[in-house]
Amino acid sequence: MNKSLVGVYLSIFWIVSVAAGYMFGWYRGVRSATTIATNAAQSSVPFILIVLAVVALVSGFLAFKARGYLGSNGSATRNTTPPSRI
Repeated sequence: MNKSLVGVYLSIFWIVSVAAGYMFGWYRGVRSATTIATNAAQSSVPFILIVLAVVALVSGFLAFKARGYLGSNGSATRNTTPPSRI
């Protein structure tokens, strides 16, 4: 299997598991809280979304770099130059 595909699958699995665990914890907190409004005000949904977006960006960049689309200087060009024959 391709290494970048394994990384993409692992990142997707990680994001889904974190989101599922967070939603489960939020649901338990809603059940145990007095009102839903106070719990929603105390929850850190934007922070979780920002973290997930950063993780998705980093994993996408790593998959791109693993496939060779990004050079060492960060230019988005595939390295297609043939080796020089001496």
